Amino acid sequence: MYRCVTRAAWLLLATPICAFAFEAVDVLTPADSGVYPAYPSEPLPPYNLWGQFGMMYDSNILRRTTGDNHELLTRLGIGGRWDQRIVGRQGLHAEGRVDSYVYNQFGELDNIAYGGLAEWRYEVGNDLSGAIGVSRRKFQANLSEIQRPIYDPITETQFSANGRYVLGPHIGLHAGAAFIDYNRPSRAFSNTKTTIATGGIDYVTSLGNALGVEVAQAHGNAPVNQLVDPLGLFVNNDYTQRDVAVTGNIGISPTMRVAGR
Repeated sequence: MYRCVTRAAWLLLATPICAFAFEAVDVLTPADSGVYPAYPSEPLPPYNLWGQFGMMYDSNILRRTTGDNHELLTRLGIGGRWDQRIVGRQGLHAEGRVDSYVYNQFGELDNIAYGGLAEWRYEVGNDLSGAIGVSRRKFQANLSEIQRPIYDPITETQFSANGRYVLGPHIGLHAGAAFIDYNRPSRAFSNTKTTIATGGIDYVTSLGNALGVEVAQAHGNAPVNQLVDPLGLFVNNDYTQRDVAVTGNIGISPTMRVAGR
């Protein structure tokens, strides 16, 4: 009986050695992107939370030529991110942040700013992918513009959709559309609603460097200032803007990339 128990104990001790055996030489990941990665990186967690705190001293925060405009600004912020696969390759991405700004001298500027984004990230087959989302942010107008200690909030809401289609191993087509609603209660004549359409083509090398051409057209509409047109004779205050850009993204070292437009 003692021998049977002893043999069984030695067998149990030897079993994990066989079950958890490993290669004497580690197998490295192939260098399919031109940069040898050695070991694969750790996968990103499905969510993360963060917080930050900062203080800044500015000798002339209002950018005025006269007066005592020095300020000690304190910022406290929290935020987070969440990524979740929903069905197959389709996933949901959400992120947001809230920042509290406290001014030491100009207390009337104290405010809470926020920003948020929600995207549905889709993949159709192996060639088509993109995102459909909505974002919104609220922030204080630039103090160097108004040059007064006045709380002047701006709210910007954006709806967007984009996609990229791969033509072979090196050519990719991308397109997108966005609608931006810019709202500034203190200056109603600055409120604009803008629609943007974008399209382009990219060439990507085997090393991951990219060179492309992009064309964008924006059409916006802003209300007419009553001081300029008190009788309402102007038909509209529309504008159109066209952009043609050459874009590039080049890796100059295994840990550094340079992007230009």
